[in-house]
Amino acid sequence: MSEYFPLLSLADELVLAIIQESADDLETLRSLARTCHRLRLLAEAFLYQFILLRTGPQALRFAQSIRTHPERASAIQSLDMRCSYRRKEGMYTLAPLLKDFTNLREWTIESPYSNEGNWQMDVAVSWIKEDLAEFYRILELASPLASIGEQPKVLPLLQSCEP
Repeated sequence: MSEYFPLLSLADELVLAIIQESADDLETLRSLARTCHRLRLLAEAFLYQFILLRTGPQALRFAQSIRTHPERASAIQSLDMRCSYRRKEGMYTLAPLLKDFTNLREWTIESPYSNEGNWQMDVAVSWIKEDLAEFYRILELASPLASIGEQPKVLPLLQSCEP
């Protein structure tokens, strides 16, 4: 195969250096990841570093992507979850996966109701009690205090969280 695609004849370290030069160009990274298994594994380390989720359906697809390829979870360094209350269904699917985001450094969660003019109190309270409560449970496990007790720290590299 490398005779047709000379990039594949290079060592992974050199290919990674070349990919890193294109790290800001997501379309190039996506195209590269689609070419073959080896380049998908190398490019995904960059594709999954910074995740922005604006809708529940995006979160559902993202969660399925992580379940299908669990190695992607370790590439995530920044997770930004901000969605409208009209499209929030599905954001909760990430809660059980967060413990696997071992390289997560920044995590932003915005209430789906914070930027809406028609605050719906009953629904907002339900969101806080159900979805946000699960995210806070995981955040508590990520706390430096969690490592003092018997339980291991879940998100060891988390540096900031903005709920």
